[in-house]
Amino acid sequence: MCLFLERISPSSLILRLNIGEFTAVEFQHILLNEIREEYNHNVSQQVYMSIEVWDLIKSAKEELVTIVNESALKMNEGATSIDLSKQILETVHSRTDSIAHALIEVKNEISQAF
Repeated sequence: MCLFLERISPSSLILRLNIGEFTAVEFQHILLNEIREEYNHNVSQQVYMSIEVWDLIKSAKEELVTIVNESALKMNEGATSIDLSKQILETVHSRTDSIAHALIEVKNEISQAF
């Protein structure tokens, strides 16, 4: 789950997926699809953690989806993936980092188990 959270962090997603050739709408779909795929690939890992930590992970994912969608709504017609990326990063920096918080809690739970 640490890898999942790291892979869906906005900076990681943007660096990995933004090749600068997409419209903002295309990039929104790419980001949402990648988040969904990463989540589906890791959903079975929930059996190894507490309900509370799993809820934090799900909430962090959902908040990221919300940020991507809200950022996309702010784009003008003709906006590029670069424009969307900037808006996402600005939005993320103005909020509490739920992905970082979830990552800390996953690490805390693991350290308590071992």
